Amino acid sequence: MAIKKLLLLMFLLPICACNSENIDSSSNGNSESSNHSSSVNIVDSHEISIENNSIESSDLALSSSIDKGSSSYETSSSESLNQTSSYFEESLSSIIEDENPRNIDSEELYRVAHNLEIDSKGTKEGELVTIKATCIFKFGQENFFFADQKGIFQVYKDNDIYKDIIIFEDYEYQLTGRVAKYLYKPQLQLVSCLRLDKNEEGLNLPRATTQVAPFLKMSREDDSSFSNIYHFEGYIGADTSNLSKIKYAIIDNFNDRVVAQSSYSSKALYIANYDSREIDEKLYDYYNEEVIVSLDFMLYAYNTQYKTWQIIVLSDTILVE
Repeated sequence: MAIKKLLLLMFLLPICACNSENIDSSSNGNSESSNHSSSVNIVDSHEISIENNSIESSDLALSSSIDKGSSSYETSSSESLNQTSSYFEESLSSIIEDENPRNIDSEELYRVAHNLEIDSKGTKEGELVTIKATCIFKFGQENFFFADQKGIFQVYKDNDIYKDIIIFEDYEYQLTGRVAKYLYKPQLQLVSCLRLDKNEEGLNLPRATTQVAPFLKMSREDDSSFSNIYHFEGYIGADTSNLSKIKYAIIDNFNDRVVAQSSYSSKALYIANYDSREIDEKLYDYYNEEVIVSLDFMLYAYNTQYKTWQIIVLSDTILVE
């Protein structure tokens, strides 16, 4: 009987110690979160709020539960988490060191992307590179627009893998990633980044004046138009098939059609960030109205389902004549 008690005690002591360790660590190790709002100066300013999410992965968290009656006590090993995270960072550093990525600019990024042998879906990953650039716009949690002196380019961050990487607008970064095409769109698939100084002076990037018509003739394989910021003067149309979610678009002529779900008879560029508060507030009174609106935009993606081009409108550039 004494032996059985001794064995039971030896089994319970490590579990209790683990539970105690985690109670201490959870009370002292609050997860960091930051709500960042900054003025982004390309020529105009844009606001951003980024929430710092902690890593959540069953592969990284070692947990055990002890049932006591109707209660369940869950514990996790922060030591195991730190060891796994450290191993991940070391593996990542090893990959970067082994491939010895070369330094490029945005112009070279587009050249490399253009020469990729894409598959039937317009997708392919290429070489690992590094590039220094400033973040000028964030779209969701995974898509970012960066710029250097040669032009703008898009960066994709897989949030399931790199959730701990937080990117702020208006800061310069040393980016490491793979040049890629995804659904015909050239971009950098982010692997790691180093935040440098805040770009206090901003980037005085030129605007190319344009209309909608040239984009309607452009094929989805055309990757030459993603590096510019465009200035547009014309009208605001909208897909109003769902009045609770008005999808704005830009059109050259007041009577040009904006057709829901299809571009076969539509003459519009669809605004991908239509649901942002700033866009809705500034465009709501002017869609389907014979009023000239000017704005700046960036090409975002080709919608392979609806055969339409999507754009990102810089809300602070919207003016009504």
